[in-house]
Amino acid sequence: MTSFVTCQQVADLMASDQLFTVLDVRERGEYNECQIAGATSLPRSQIEFRISQLVPNLNVAIVVYDSADGRATLAADTLAQLGYSQISILNGGLTEWRREGRPAVSGVNVPSKAFGEKVHHEQNIPDISAEELHRLLEERQDVRILDVRPPEEYGRFCIPGGINVPGGDLVLWAEELKQTKSPVVVNCAGRTRSIIVTAALRRLGLTNVRALRNGTMGWVLAGFELEKNPGRITPPAPQGSSAPVLSLALRLAGDEHIPWISPQGLAEALTTNYDGVTYFIDVRSEPEYEAGRIADSINVPGGQAVQRADDFVAVRNAQIVFISNESARAVMAAYWYRQMGFRNVLVLQGGLRAWLAAGLPMEHGSDTCLAPTNDVVLSPSIRGTKEDMQRYLDWELALPR
Repeated sequence: MTSFVTCQQVADLMASDQLFTVLDVRERGEYNECQIAGATSLPRSQIEFRISQLVPNLNVAIVVYDSADGRATLAADTLAQLGYSQISILNGGLTEWRREGRPAVSGVNVPSKAFGEKVHHEQNIPDISAEELHRLLEERQDVRILDVRPPEEYGRFCIPGGINVPGGDLVLWAEELKQTKSPVVVNCAGRTRSIIVTAALRRLGLTNVRALRNGTMGWVLAGFELEKNPGRITPPAPQGSSAPVLSLALRLAGDEHIPWISPQGLAEALTTNYDGVTYFIDVRSEPEYEAGRIADSINVPGGQAVQRADDFVAVRNAQIVFISNESARAVMAAYWYRQMGFRNVLVLQGGLRAWLAAGLPMEHGSDTCLAPTNDVVLSPSIRGTKEDMQRYLDWELALPR
């Protein structure tokens, strides 16, 4: 049954421990311009394709809103037809929310970006400017540039000489990176992913790592050329790094009191009908996931899991289980989620190796349906004017796809 709710009722719901989701059913560009803080973007045209993954329990409280233009009513009708039972429409939509002076934000993946800035400030994460890095390269200094963006982003352009190691996988390099005296520079497109990965490596004991300030955007705005269509492929994690890295991750899990779930416990959770919501997030690379995965898990490689949490963890106060091969990458994802304020976060104990050792089944192929990503240059966390960001966006859109 669909009902209308006031802004105060929505605010009370968002401050509660109840399972709920607030869905912005406008188009993504409208959402990026202004959104209710804590809402998830789900354009009306995508509801049938994504809702079962975003909200896997038909009894979860759902609030939908628009700009008071009728789309929320249409979205509510669609959700009701799909079997959802607790649907509310925000009376007056975003227009009324803003008129009452309630918190609204602009940009993409705002919670993660705000968290990245908090980490940067509170942990005093060291960074390096584009000008300083360019000078080191011009002087042919021995510097390692690790690009933590997904392969499809890296494959279009990168900082000259950069090697692609997607963010969640870089933890597997921690032990090897400890052995080098060369400076290590971590970059993404903007700021957030490089800050988080640099902080993670420092948490694991590295002292020679810095984040590239403003990433590829900062590089272009400083007037430097990017390397187009790099042909390099992501190298495998250094040999012999698995055991030390796993040991570091297990120590981190103990220090931070990160809870585990056994393979048998996870198998039971997958087959038990209950009133809660659990997201099973596999943080390995896409090829690893497609080679073998647990049924009903979704693939969000580690760096993206932190960067885009609001895109796929739509139900607040839900349980989240992270999965990787031997727990190292899953522990790092769980660590950051707990730092971000997610309270009910667990890690599959022993990872997929333990799952297979217990004789539990695996599926093959991809079953992922994540939200479409947006150009990170529109992030409010990037240090630059709107004109800077538009100039970079114009430059990137002009590149051949």
